[in-house]
Amino acid sequence: MQTIEYWEVTESFDRSSTHIGNFTSEEEAKKVGTGVYRSVQKRVFNLFDTADDFAENTRAKLRERAIAKLTVAEREALGVK
Repeated sequence: MQTIEYWEVTESFDRSSTHIGNFTSEEEAKKVGTGVYRSVQKRVFNLFDTADDFAENTRAKLRERAIAKLTVAEREALGVK
C-alpha cells in the first residue's frame, strides 16, 4: 500500500465548487487561486496493491474506530492501548 499526502485547492461560490489543482506542499498550494472563497485542504490518498491489502487496512481502521469509543477503564479491562 502506498499513502500519498497532498494539498487540494478548490474555489467555491454559491453552490458550485471548482477544483483548481493538487500540490505536494501547502506553501505552493496557497499561491494559486485568487478567489475569496478559496480552500486549501490536506488530503490523503491510499493506493492498494492487492485486495488483501485493502481488506487488512479496512479491518485496522475499524479496530481503531472501535477502540477510540472505549473509555480508559474499558481499554484497561480489555488490555488494549
